Amino acid sequence: MIRCKNLCAGYGRRQILKEITWQAEPGKLTVIVGPNGSGKSTLLKSFMGQTDVCHGEVYLDGRPLSSWSSRETARRVSYVPQSRNEVNLSVSRMVLHGRFPYVAYPRHYTAEDYDKVAWALERTGIEELRDCLISELSGGERQKAYLAMALAQDTPVMILDEPTTYLDISCQLELMELLKDLAGEGKTVLAVLHDLAQGLQYGDRMLVMEKGEKVAYGTPEEIFESGQLDRVFGLAVHAGTHGQGKKHYWFERK
Repeated sequence: MIRCKNLCAGYGRRQILKEITWQAEPGKLTVIVGPNGSGKSTLLKSFMGQTDVCHGEVYLDGRPLSSWSSRETARRVSYVPQSRNEVNLSVSRMVLHGRFPYVAYPRHYTAEDYDKVAWALERTGIEELRDCLISELSGGERQKAYLAMALAQDTPVMILDEPTTYLDISCQLELMELLKDLAGEGKTVLAVLHDLAQGLQYGDRMLVMEKGEKVAYGTPEEIFESGQLDRVFGLAVHAGTHGQGKKHYWFERK
């Protein structure tokens, strides 16, 4: 369980988040949306202890995040940022890094660790890339490898910042279905998305942010009906149903 209470946070003297009180729901895929600069990534980083908190608190499993050691936190929360520095490792070796919170130095990996890596590679569909160097991968393949590393970490909470970056549309939908499945298996999944249509279609919950504040939270249907997306993004958001009875969304500038 991860939540924040009256959270004000940012970087140095620059405050981004303003009095945010919110709680992620276990077993749900929560999509976080908002215009550029609204504080979405900063909120995720606050959940990882990577911002300067000037007021309020982040709680993990009922305890202040600051009271957990980095190893304890890493056993409970995995994080896939927008971008990472390129590493000169094979895919399987990098995914194995997801097991760091469970092994002591010097690292001696167990059969369970290698099983988790194999499972993560299979879930992300990149088993055939296991021996390739990260530097040899396309942007989309690299993104899947980072996701596999987070899966191998096997945490109850997964936090992803723009996880569909670099992916073609087919892989984007595949990823969203995977995140939905992981939430259905009981994980708490938080994902910042720029694609509102995907957020409305796949999210179980949607958090809307604007200027560092939480402005709406609820099911995608509730958020759509509230008109907050129209106001925050300056759009006319429309919904329809295609022949198979599935809802879809489209947008027009006002």
